[in-house]
Amino acid sequence: MNRVIDTLVDKLGHELVNVPAELNVLVEMGFSENEAVVLINSVISAEKWLEIRIKRDKLIRDTDYLVQPDYPLSDSLKSEIIVYRQALRDIPQSVGDPDDVVWPQKPNIENA
Repeated sequence: MNRVIDTLVDKLGHELVNVPAELNVLVEMGFSENEAVVLINSVISAEKWLEIRIKRDKLIRDTDYLVQPDYPLSDSLKSEIIVYRQALRDIPQSVGDPDDVVWPQKPNIENA
């Protein structure tokens, strides 16, 4: 996968766009290996968070119909769905590392 750093200010203060997130490129630009690794890891982390948000948004959309006022669901089950959806919304703010995300369990609506 060709990862890029959208915008980056180099050691001379120049703002660069779409810089390859590759160790050798960043080192050639004057960054230390440690700085380059941090930059690359931030790109990888951003990609993971994007994937998490895409999955989260799909899971929320998949339950949209369940919270409609006219959908036949008990009040207690509707409350469980609302709590589930809020837990999904809270994931980016409540988890520091994208590798530590624990997905909430969707309430069982099969027997509702």
